[in-house]
Amino acid sequence: MGELSILIVEDEKINRAILSKIFKENYRIYETENGKVALEMLQSGIKVDLILLDLLMPVMNGVEFLAAIKSDASFCDIPVVMNTQNEEPEMEARAFELGVDDFVTKPYNAKIITRRVDNLIRKYVLERRTMQAKLKTASEELDNLVDAIPGGVGIFEISDKVDWIYFNDGLHKLLGYTKEIFETELREETLKKSIVEEDFELLSEKIKESLVTGEKFQVTVRAKKATGEIIWVAINAHQLNVESEYPRFQMVFMNVTEEKKIEQEMKEMLSKLQYRMKWDVLTGIYNRQGFYHASAEMRAHDKGTPYVIAVWNIDHFKVVNELFGNAVGDQVLIHFAEILKENIPEGSGVFGRLEADRFATCAPKAFYEKTHERMKQYITKGIQGEVVDYPIYVHIGLYNVEDITESIGTMCDRAKLALQSIKTNAIKRSCCYTAEMSDQLYRDQKLVNEFDAALKNKQFYFLLQPVVDTVSGEVVSAEALVRWEHPDRGHISPGEFIPTFERNGYITELDFFVWEEVCRFLHENEENGFSNVPISINMSRKHFLMGNPKEKLISLLEKYKVPHEMLKLEITESAYIEHPEQILLAIKELQEQGFIILMDDFGSGYSSLNMLKDAPVDILKIDMAFMVGIKDSTRGSDILHSVVDMTKRIDMQTVAEGVETKEQYRLLKNMGCDTIQGYYFSKPLLPDDFRNYVTEHQSTKFLQKELENNKKWVLVIDDFEAIRVSVTAALADEYHVLTACDGKEGYKLLEEYKNQISFVLTDIIMPEMDGLALIQAMKENANLTQIPVMVFTADNDADKVLQAIALGARDAVRKPVDPEILRARIRNIID
Repeated sequence: MGELSILIVEDEKINRAILSKIFKENYRIYETENGKVALEMLQSGIKVDLILLDLLMPVMNGVEFLAAIKSDASFCDIPVVMNTQNEEPEMEARAFELGVDDFVTKPYNAKIITRRVDNLIRKYVLERRTMQAKLKTASEELDNLVDAIPGGVGIFEISDKVDWIYFNDGLHKLLGYTKEIFETELREETLKKSIVEEDFELLSEKIKESLVTGEKFQVTVRAKKATGEIIWVAINAHQLNVESEYPRFQMVFMNVTEEKKIEQEMKEMLSKLQYRMKWDVLTGIYNRQGFYHASAEMRAHDKGTPYVIAVWNIDHFKVVNELFGNAVGDQVLIHFAEILKENIPEGSGVFGRLEADRFATCAPKAFYEKTHERMKQYITKGIQGEVVDYPIYVHIGLYNVEDITESIGTMCDRAKLALQSIKTNAIKRSCCYTAEMSDQLYRDQKLVNEFDAALKNKQFYFLLQPVVDTVSGEVVSAEALVRWEHPDRGHISPGEFIPTFERNGYITELDFFVWEEVCRFLHENEENGFSNVPISINMSRKHFLMGNPKEKLISLLEKYKVPHEMLKLEITESAYIEHPEQILLAIKELQEQGFIILMDDFGSGYSSLNMLKDAPVDILKIDMAFMVGIKDSTRGSDILHSVVDMTKRIDMQTVAEGVETKEQYRLLKNMGCDTIQGYYFSKPLLPDDFRNYVTEHQSTKFLQKELENNKKWVLVIDDFEAIRVSVTAALADEYHVLTACDGKEGYKLLEEYKNQISFVLTDIIMPEMDGLALIQAMKENANLTQIPVMVFTADNDADKVLQAIALGARDAVRKPVDPEILRARIRNIID
């Protein structure tokens, strides 16, 4: 162990000789006969790594010596092992209070005392030396780093002038000087000579403020390089808390010339962006944001006046671009903006271009009625002939502002709804919004408008509803169900948003989101050791109409390393009816890739036995409609029983969803339905709650919960229950304690929980498999050999203790066990 030393403090010469003989091969030995001499030796400067201390000695006994060194900062960290004869319990207790690290009993057992000393040396000495070496290396690296940073570091003293006390290589290089010139010609007033005069005044003011407040400061100034070049330098400074005649500041200098150039460019860009945030570049009138803001301000200044919001749309504008080119199309837009300017003078209303060929106006209702006839000609006669000889008409949607608290965006949306209702009407070219108009269109559009933001901001999330085995009650799979928690509207029902997204095709993006979240969930479970069950995901018919989703699914499985069988695919029965050939072909390809296919909503109103014959699905999912009133419907019960019986004959599994009562469960169980899903077992759960649910319904419930706790695990093995109980009580606050009544049972626990158990405490003499046989078996098992073992010992077990130490036991503890000593020895070994 290198140049390690031990001080033996023992009044009996023979005992000193024994201890010296035990340790002299590996340690430098110092000896003395009492605590007083030992204390003087330490004070004289000898370096000691560990002290072997007798308890009873003349002049100064072990407890007095221990109290003296533990109160002295120079010696308090030296580990101490006290030698006792089990006859001084009060003095031993006092020694424990003072901080003794361990005890050994006389007569000395060489193997035991050597092992305990080695444990303490390893814990307190060798690890400390390693840390000191690392700190020294880190200090050297820090010195090198200071010189290598891409800027300057200096310490300056502030008197009636500013002189440097220290500078790194980066500082003189930053200013373009050699180190020698910097140390001589710029020795005094370095900053004043190097910084542009007016900027030096700014720096001086910052220094004066900091001297008063004591706060750090930052300032950017111009500096003069040796070549005369002017550069921008950022200075970060703070006052040092050191004893000196004058205050000192540490300053860090960084060349920010390029950043200054970029800053100026950014200001110019920002100015352009600010213009574009408010104004439409093409027409010179307000853009959407500018229109919203100006309209809101106008309305805020005149809350009592009724206003009208109008949204204008140029018909078939894409045709104009295609026939005459984008340049002509731009001229049409510019011309229409001029029409708005002519008809809505400044102060009488607000107008802007919302996007593409759509414009908006906001004006008092009285003004709109006054100018309506003049504007009507552009609605009915068009604007052809002004720019291009082609009939160009407009439609207009109107909204009478009634609630002034509504946002301008909402008002425009309502005007757009009115516009949408007549957009293809060649006769009616203007329409005013009413509350009864196109309610469903409005709701749909609102959901669609919020879809992208909701997807991006994770407003959508998924729940998992367990699917349980009808016989065992174990969770065998789950269905992923999407939910939407809106930040303003709260929970939005799936019955509201899913049909909307089905109609407009957004359902595919939403499904992709859920698929990926489910794959991520399965991957995280696998990585963190949680139990996984297959999860079924929903597939809309839109997936098959817009392309085969196979590649997307396979890509997700590969990305998250999820086996194909862990992802089940639910396809609604109606999808088979509407597009049978296309969907059946896609299903076949998916099954060839290893996916399990469920027919969802069977019995929801489109049932066809012929379709069931042709559809090669693996699992039939019986719709909850069958569950409603089933106990009161003999006919319904008979039909359901026939469906379940039929699936078994064609080797197809069944899932019954919507099971809510015990009667429904028992009926389905008696029918032979394979699995059940519904509130009788569980509502849809958040992923974390689902994990807990699965854990509670699987066999290893207790130990799975224990794994969630960060305490280390200790295995206690003894054939006496009283010993197991007392040791468990002593260790329970610091460790998870597992117990076994003999070595055989203990070895089974070790094999099963080898990755959790950190320490084994075993009796030596036991039935079935004694402690020595257990240690030997652990020694021969590569997965267990590194787990430290301590043995219980009785007065007549000395030989067996030595055998245990020879086999690899780390220590022994005497029965009856002292809780404090036991905890200390375990900590010495595993902490």
